[in-house]
Formats: sequence, structure tokens, C-alpha cells
Amino acid sequence: GGLIGFLVMIHLAGFYGAIFLFMIYYLKFLGRHTWLLTMIISTSLPVVSFFFFDVAMRIVLPKGYLEPLFIPLYDIFL
Repeated sequence: GGLIGFLVMIHLAGFYGAIFLFMIYYLKFLGRHTWLLTMIISTSLPVVSFFFFDVAMRIVLPKGYLEPLFIPLYDIFL
């Protein structure tokens, strides 16, 4: 069920938003980790993924409705 929700969220919140929400679900509710660790990992994984795929390798991943938030980042890094 979590993976199906992840795939649906890619279309709505984009790849990075879906990673963030899925990691919260996976770490906090399935793994029962602390909120601090959950938020650190859930926030850092989309950031690292953005810099790896979009900036370093220039592979554009779907951003869904969050795409306007990435325009300033494209102006800075691309």
C-alpha cells in the first residue's frame, strides 16, 4: 500500500515531495523511529536527490504541482 501511495504522490507532489512523504511514513510509522531522525532523513534525501539528479546529472525528474518551487533553484544551479 505504501508503494502505491508513493506512485500516486509522484503525480501530485512530484518525485521529491513523494520521497519526503514516503520516508515519513516508512521511518515513523513502520520503523517507529524518533521524529528527529525521521525529519532529518526525510528532508535530506530529497535535497541530495535533487542535487544528484537535476544538478549533477541533469536528469529532470517529475515535480508535479511543486514545480514553481524549483524555478529559483534552476536559476542558481543551472
